[in-house]
Amino acid sequence: MEITDIRHDWPEKAGFTLVRPTGIEIYTFLHFMNSVEIEINGEKVTVRPGACIFYAPDEPQWFHSDSNLTHNWAHFAPGFRVQLLRYRIPENTLLYPRAAEFISGLFRKTEAAFFSNEPFREDLLEAYTTEFLVRFSRAIAEENYSPTVSRADREKMQNL
Repeated sequence: MEITDIRHDWPEKAGFTLVRPTGIEIYTFLHFMNSVEIEINGEKVTVRPGACIFYAPDEPQWFHSDSNLTHNWAHFAPGFRVQLLRYRIPENTLLYPRAAEFISGLFRKTEAAFFSNEPFREDLLEAYTTEFLVRFSRAIAEENYSPTVSRADREKMQNL
């Protein structure tokens, strides 16, 4: 589970837009503390605070915030898909984990370990990443979990 970069409570100024039409070659995790507009499956939606997403490599990424934005983000090596499958975490899907307050605190510790040169740094990063995935998987498995479904998918379900 190789983390290639990580930041906790990362600030962006009002009007910030991230545009990656072809994505990037690694996994990206985003956790928004504010409401933002995000494009997913070709459709722009406004998400409420607490929204999360794991973008797969080369998946288009776009989000915009009219107000000051704070978010947690991390990049993971392409082999990260194995871990997402193991913990039943979907890719390219908006998720609203229940009780997601743990993310900022855990990302703070992981970021500190990532930028340290302390002995056993890799072991600590592995442990924090596993803890994050376990806690995140549990949070989205709660009864109140409901992913955002695109308009096209809703229409397909209604037609069935």
